[in-house]
Amino acid sequence: MSNIIIRASAGSGKTFRLSNQFLQIVFRGYPIDTILASTFSRKAAGEILDRILLRLADAVADPEKRRELAGFLELPDNLADVLGKLARNLYRLRICTLDSFFYNIASTFVLELGLPPGWTFLEDTDFARYLGEAIRNVLSESRQNEAAKLMNMLQDEQDRNITRELYNLAKDLMPIVRESSPEEWNHKKLFQKEFDDTELQQILDRLQNAELPKNKDKSESPQFINARNKILHLAWNGKWELFLKETLVKNVIAGEFKYYKKFFDGDLLYCIQDLVKQAKAVVINKFIYQTNAMRQLLDLVISAYDEISFRERGFRFDEITERLGRNDFSPTLDSLTHRIDARTDHLLLDEFQDTSMPQWKVIRPFAKETSTKPNGSFFCVGDVKQAIYAWRGGVAEIFDTIQDDIPNAVQKSLDASFRSSPIIIETVNKLFETIALNDALIQYRDAAQKWNDQFKRHETAKKNL
Repeated sequence: MSNIIIRASAGSGKTFRLSNQFLQIVFRGYPIDTILASTFSRKAAGEILDRILLRLADAVADPEKRRELAGFLELPDNLADVLGKLARNLYRLRICTLDSFFYNIASTFVLELGLPPGWTFLEDTDFARYLGEAIRNVLSESRQNEAAKLMNMLQDEQDRNITRELYNLAKDLMPIVRESSPEEWNHKKLFQKEFDDTELQQILDRLQNAELPKNKDKSESPQFINARNKILHLAWNGKWELFLKETLVKNVIAGEFKYYKKFFDGDLLYCIQDLVKQAKAVVINKFIYQTNAMRQLLDLVISAYDEISFRERGFRFDEITERLGRNDFSPTLDSLTHRIDARTDHLLLDEFQDTSMPQWKVIRPFAKETSTKPNGSFFCVGDVKQAIYAWRGGVAEIFDTIQDDIPNAVQKSLDASFRSSPIIIETVNKLFETIALNDALIQYRDAAQKWNDQFKRHETAKKNL
């Protein structure tokens, strides 16, 4: 069977095509337990199973439905026997979520993954309890040492709740920390040279004595006096972020050497330009220090959390996926087949645009093997416009690179919607065909243009609405 990659728009029949692929594999006589069809929610998995069984049952019971199904698939003569076989072997059908499939793998590789016997998946309330305990342990063990110093580097105000701040940081960033190396958090190449105290003082003194624009009566402009005094105060007290927000400073940054309709130059301009360099250096260096401190602090929290998680034998889905992703199952697929008591010759992936990098690391060996087996196949379908799992690491760009891993796959597009009326589809076309010109995306022009180049005009099957 062919390996197929389908980019399908909303309402164009993604589940229909996946059920076609599943049924065609079954009709050709391949064992049903060698097919793995996976998606991202139990509801979607249930819908796929229902679609497969109902289409087959309708074809058996209704000659018209049989002819309709024959328009898409090569039907066997014994269609009723195939339905009966599926019904008797529902427990052998592997139509499930990725998390369910990963659980089956992890359950058979407990020692290899460093998991404790009898481990289970965490509820959200248990995760909050584990993380809270981990943070308390880190702060109590190192309050006067490393953790306190690192936390102080992250704080701009002293009255913030350290425990709450750290909890929110860890909750949001733990998956990213696990997937990245410390080097990826280190931005020392961006480090900027700052003026030393003596140099800075000299600049401030020059600014204090700089000649200011005059009024018609030869007196110094009060607006310039106030602006200069304000930026002197902010610079002297190290309030560089506020310094950069001052109108006089922003005008200099923008190359507009004019303030209250008066032009200025000389030491006033040169000193402000030097202070802008200092402000940018301080802000960037602070970002570098804080990013490194954040990584080190989160490493401490994760280490403490992992100890508690192992002790309590509870793990989140993303933690299990990350552990699986660190292991290359390519050399052990035969062993894996034996352990989970299921051989995977045909892999069908639904909503592929929501696949995360850790998930793809786990799936990839199966995808490459099934796509190269003489009696195997690989199938995936998705729509990058419907990527909704970015919050849990979904990376729609994987769709753009899968061809490198499955070079012999046939790429198809489904652009005709069976759900939307012509006016809806035309609105979609107008939006995405000109998205590169949208002023709201001016900062992301290259990405918008790339999207524009890849977009294919949509159609609707409902012409009369």
